[in-house]
Formats: sequence, C-alpha cells, structure tokens
Amino acid sequence: MDRRDWLRFSAAGLAGLLASPAHAFGEATRFAFGQLGTLDSRRRGAWARLALELSQRTSVTCQPRPTPLSLEDAALFRHPFLILSGDSLPAWTDDAWQRLHRYLGAGGFLFLDGRGPGDPLVQQAYDRLSRRFSPEAQLRLDPEHVLFRSFYILDRPMGRLTPPESGRALVQDGRLAVVATHVDLAGALARDAFGAWSFDLPQQDREFAVRFGINLVMYALCTDYKADQVHIPFLLQRRR
Repeated sequence: MDRRDWLRFSAAGLAGLLASPAHAFGEATRFAFGQLGTLDSRRRGAWARLALELSQRTSVTCQPRPTPLSLEDAALFRHPFLILSGDSLPAWTDDAWQRLHRYLGAGGFLFLDGRGPGDPLVQQAYDRLSRRFSPEAQLRLDPEHVLFRSFYILDRPMGRLTPPESGRALVQDGRLAVVATHVDLAGALARDAFGAWSFDLPQQDREFAVRFGINLVMYALCTDYKADQVHIPFLLQRRR
C-alpha cells in the first residue's frame, strides 16, 4: 500500500490497513495533529493556534486541538501528522519504536520540534529513528526542497529561533517521513491563557513561523505534487 492509499484509509486506523476499505481521509474526520510527548506550559497552545491558521488559510478542515497520543494507541494510524517535542524523550519500549517505524513506513509524517540547538529530545529521537534508515536516506534540508514551497515560498525552517543548521530529515520511499529542526516552532506560535504571546518575537518572524508550519502540514498531506513546474508561476504570484 502506497502513501495515497494510507491517507485514504487512515481514518479507520491500523485496522484499515489490514482489513476492509474505510472512508476516505477527510470524509469521516477532520485533520488533527497527533501529539506525542508532553509540551511545557508555555507552548501548550501552539498546535491549536496552527490548526486555526490552517483552517483560515487553506482548504484543510482541522480539529481545534491536537490529539494526545501514545505509540500504543490504536488511533495513531488515524493521524497523518505527528509532533514530538517536550522536556525529555518518552520511555518507549522497543515494540513502541517498532510501531513508530511501521507508522512512518505506512505513509505517516513525524515532526521533531526542537526548542533550541542541541535539544536532547530531538537528537535522541532522530538518532534512534535513523538506525533503520540507510545513510542515503538521512539528509540535511536543502533550501530548494519542495517542503519549502508546498504552500508558501520559504528557504529554511522558521520559528522562534534561527539556528545555523537548516534541519535534518529521514526519507522513506522518496518522501520526507521525519523532519527535525531546532527552530522552536511551538514557541513562535504559543499564547498564554490570556491570549498574550508566550515569547516575544517580531511579527514578521512569527508570520514566517506560521507559514513554515502550514508548509509542513501541506507537504505531509500532499507530498511532492508541488514539485511539478506547472505550479511554480502560480506560487510565485500568490505567495511572494
């Protein structure tokens, strides 16, 4: 089963991969981020904010809040986009890691959102996941990668921070299955309980962070169709 089939059947969960066909993704449910790990209190509302921006700026219909998940949840395979961030890497068993690899191999996408250079959770998760990928499947994100023009035209990951490296990725069947950055995307998007931004940031930088978040989702849902040159003039006109 290829990625498009997985997206078509993901609303039914893992059983949909192995048994009878299910409703198409989007017909039976709305898009929702799957949250692995636990965000700290200052970043907790970040993905709800991005879901709101997605609903307002694109045709993606989103659930207002991310779904907290563990790798043992049957609902894991209903979510084409997972986020892992937090203070420390969850104490997952080998079976749980194997299940995550199966999720990625079936077409899922994982974003590792580092809170700054050297974030130990991102480093440990990326190192553990990369063991099952060939060296050729481990890459640095290039400014020309289709990820950076899947909706908006960008040239690097954007967030609260601007680390010197552009981010890393793991490739599965020609697509990015894992993207790891240290830009603290959640920090750029989060508001506190009173609606104030959790971290000070120039408004232009915050806008670029929103755009990067939207690009991540659109890439995860649509993969590389924007690489087709026919889209380039349209994107240049609409997104500059």
